[in-house]
This record gives sequence, structure tokens and C-alpha cells, in this order.
Amino acid sequence: MIIWTVKVDSWSEIDKYFKRGGWLYRGQRSADWNLETSFERLCQRNSIPFDKRKTFESELIREVQRGLYQYESDSPSLTSKIEWLALMQHHGAPTRLLDFTYSLYVAAYFALEDATDASAVW
Repeated sequence: MIIWTVKVDSWSEIDKYFKRGGWLYRGQRSADWNLETSFERLCQRNSIPFDKRKTFESELIREVQRGLYQYESDSPSLTSKIEWLALMQHHGAPTRLLDFTYSLYVAAYFALEDATDASAVW
């Protein structure tokens, strides 16, 4: 995989680099973040060791499963972990999923939506 960094200060500069199609993009509100999932960042902030993360993730999923019935009448099968992770991701919970899009504009939206400093589009 080839990743290069290009700093741009305007939308007109973006056209110079990103007119080509077929790219995947990811917008992040902090330019300092690496390509890490929200779950990885949560574990790092809370000093959760790598060997405890699987158990921690299972506990998070179980908590969502316990409370979802209050808000949803239809939920994924209890054995479908990927569907639970996708549902959690959709609602902003920390997961090990990393979103990408084919749209530069969607990535830019997510990069700038809550940005308070330099944001990034990968």
C-alpha cells in the first residue's frame, strides 16, 4: 500500500491532486491521528493491554445487546458479531471497524465536522 502526504489549503488545490477516480478516502478530525480505529484509541487512552482487548470488546458488545431492546424492535442475531459491530459503529460506539468512502467530499465532511484544529483526509 502506498500512502503519501499532501497538504492543501483550499478546494482548488484538491482538484490538482484528486481528480482521478478509484481512490478510497477516510476523513479524520485530527491530522495527528494515525489510521487507527476508535476502539484502538479508546484502549490506548485507558491503558488497556493488548491481551485484554478482546474481553473488553466482548463486554462492550454485550452492554449494547442488553440495552438495545429499549430503542429497537429488530436487532441482529446474537451470534452475528460483525452486524453488532456495524450497528455500534453507526451509532458512534468505539469499534475495531475503520470507515472508508469512495467520495472525497464525504471524507472531507467527516474530517471537518467536529474539527478544532488541523484535520486530515487519508
